[in-house]
Amino acid sequence: MPAQRPPRPGDVRDYEYIINHSPVVIFLWRRVAGWPVDFVSENVRLFGYTPEDFTSGAVNYSQIIHPADMDRLLGEIREFMAAGRMEWIQEYRILTKTGQVRWVEDRTFAPPNPEGIVTHLQGLIMDVTEPRAVREALRVSESKLRGIVEQSGDGIVVTDEKGMITEWNTAQEKIGGRRRAEVLGRPIWDVQTESALHQDPGGTAAAALEKAYRSALEGGDETWLNKPVEVQLRRPDGTAITIESVVAAIPAELGFFLAGISRDVTEKRRAEETLARSLREKEVLLKEVNHRVKNNMQVLSSLLNFQSSFIKDPEALRMLQESRDRIRTMALIHEKLYRSPDLSRIDFAEYLEHLSAILVDSYAMVRDRVKLELDVRDAFLSLNAGIPCGLIVNELVSNALKHAFPDGRSGRIRVELKPAEEGMLRLVVADDGIGLPAGAHFGADSSVGLQIVGMLVDQLDGTIETVRTSGTEIRIVFRDGVRS
Repeated sequence: MPAQRPPRPGDVRDYEYIINHSPVVIFLWRRVAGWPVDFVSENVRLFGYTPEDFTSGAVNYSQIIHPADMDRLLGEIREFMAAGRMEWIQEYRILTKTGQVRWVEDRTFAPPNPEGIVTHLQGLIMDVTEPRAVREALRVSESKLRGIVEQSGDGIVVTDEKGMITEWNTAQEKIGGRRRAEVLGRPIWDVQTESALHQDPGGTAAAALEKAYRSALEGGDETWLNKPVEVQLRRPDGTAITIESVVAAIPAELGFFLAGISRDVTEKRRAEETLARSLREKEVLLKEVNHRVKNNMQVLSSLLNFQSSFIKDPEALRMLQESRDRIRTMALIHEKLYRSPDLSRIDFAEYLEHLSAILVDSYAMVRDRVKLELDVRDAFLSLNAGIPCGLIVNELVSNALKHAFPDGRSGRIRVELKPAEEGMLRLVVADDGIGLPAGAHFGADSSVGLQIVGMLVDQLDGTIETVRTSGTEIRIVFRDGVRS
């Protein structure tokens, strides 16, 4: 386009200058086939053409319209003219002189002449390729978002800055039992009040709810925002449900709008209540089982104790008393489980404190000169490991109390249970007495007590090691699936 000087104030060419420097191209077409151009503004050069390309007849306007849009365009114009319209807007594609495709908005005027006949069409053409691309991108984005919202299994509700509902997806329709058309444009607090499980005749709760929502819309910093909340509602059909919802306040031009996500957790809560009830029943049953096992073992222990009063053979009496002590050790495990809030594991530190006190009291002849030390902290064992471990400690400590400190010797017995490598546990029973005999072991031809220890270690799938320095130290390593 040739350079033009800026107009002087009052210059008649003011309009021409403004038009030729605007993004709007002016056309005047004859209403005949091909739409020959009688006038076009200089700024048609925006599309690569000169005014002379059109006014000379070398190019008709119909020739620059994209072929794929031509039939639609002609059909719309026929409808407009038939309806007597004198003005309309259309969007279509044109081809620039270099063959580039551009979208234009065409505002067309069809004024009749004095005889009432439309002989010419006047058009204001503006390139809208970039704005249209933005709109299309926005449309695609909104379509994707709409798809996500509609496919969501969770209910989604959105309001505007005034609290009016603008979004209510399909999942929310199913959860609340209300159709989208019933709630769109209504205040969120009104809809929620209508859905309340317990109605509020005085309106106090409804007023408080509206106040809370309005405060969130204005400030966006209410303490209940962005936190899961469980609410009980009633659907229009009378069904009571429990939903879990989270509401967020999102900044907007005039304050905040609210977006809420909700999920029907009615069946989940019912299942949890059923499970909790079942667990409570099982806990009561397990406690009763442990209580009865403990009582039965105490009866057995009492029977053995009674039977021992009729036995004269010292060796037989010793074996009977040892059997009684082993039963008592197992009964103590069941007693601790009966009193424990957790039936799946036992506090072994507390158990050993009780067991060690019983063992020391049982051997009065060494009670004042042998000290029993425990180093068992934060150790919790399952029943499958607790009973064998308790019996092992019973056998090894009893053996040390009986044999490690003869002739009035003093000393100490140490019991440890600590974590070892690779998730294992290490049980240590050590004394600083005279030590085990040289040939002592845990095999089949050893003493009954040591044989029992060997079998219990096998039951734990563990390993056992004997260290004979400054007394005796027995180290047992095993794994337990339930411990802290």
